[in-house]
Amino acid sequence: MALVPWPELVKRQFMEQQFALQHRHYVTHYPEADFWAIEHRHHGVSGNCYLLRTPPEHLIVHISLFPRARNGGLGSALIRQCQAQAMAQGCGVRLHVLQSNTGARRLYERLGFVAGGDEGAHLSMRWTPRPDTGPVS
Repeated sequence: MALVPWPELVKRQFMEQQFALQHRHYVTHYPEADFWAIEHRHHGVSGNCYLLRTPPEHLIVHISLFPRARNGGLGSALIRQCQAQAMAQGCGVRLHVLQSNTGARRLYERLGFVAGGDEGAHLSMRWTPRPDTGPVS
């Protein structure tokens, strides 16, 4: 939104409206999913995550961090938490990432996710627990 020539109040209202619409969509289509509002002790409100915990694979429906909260280990910690919860239930984890989001894709690959099918603008990725090591550190 930094490049949009709107007053700050209008930008904020627009972003709040977009979040409300997105949230409504996720709770309508994934009513069993957990919603996590992410707050960091140094960065304050930092993002959100929707996690659907159903066998045989948990689904990270959505995960997003504000730019100021990225590249500090918070995203890795969130995903490792998802992996640990899935592994405790004998499940894997799957997610979808925009093909153009190379930074997120590299993060997922570092954490053991493997690219699967191409779904247009998105790429399906899966993580399967390894009983000998658990989530990638």
